[in-house]
Amino acid sequence: MQNKRVTRGLFMLSVVICLALAGTTCTSTGGAGKLSIHGNSSTLTYRLQVHLIGKGTVTLEPPGRDFPVGTVVTLSAVPAPGYRFNYFSFHNKKVTTPSFSLKMMTDIIVVANFGKEQ
Repeated sequence: MQNKRVTRGLFMLSVVICLALAGTTCTSTGGAGKLSIHGNSSTLTYRLQVHLIGKGTVTLEPPGRDFPVGTVVTLSAVPAPGYRFNYFSFHNKKVTTPSFSLKMMTDIIVVANFGKEQ
C-alpha cells in the first residue's frame, strides 16, 4: 500500500484525488481540519492547540491533539505555586472558570492565562 500526502490545494480536490488513488492511504490538510482516508474509511479531525501565558498547566480530557469532529474536550487549568488562573481565551471569547468543555468543530487555539498572585 502506498502513502500519499496532500498538503496544498482545495480541500474537496484533495478528497477527490485521494479517492482516485485506489489502494492508498491519503491525508489532506488543505483547508480547516485534516481528512485521513484509509481504504474505504475516512476520518475528519480538528487540531486543538493550547498556549500558556504565565506559569501553570492545562490538562485535556480526553488527552490528545487531533480530535474527530464533534468530540467534546474538557480543558482544566492548574496554576503553578505562586500563580493564579485568570482565564482561557479562544475565538474572541473569554472563559473565567478553570475548567470548561468545547466541541471540536474547527481547529482551535486556546490560550490559558495565569498571573502572579498578589
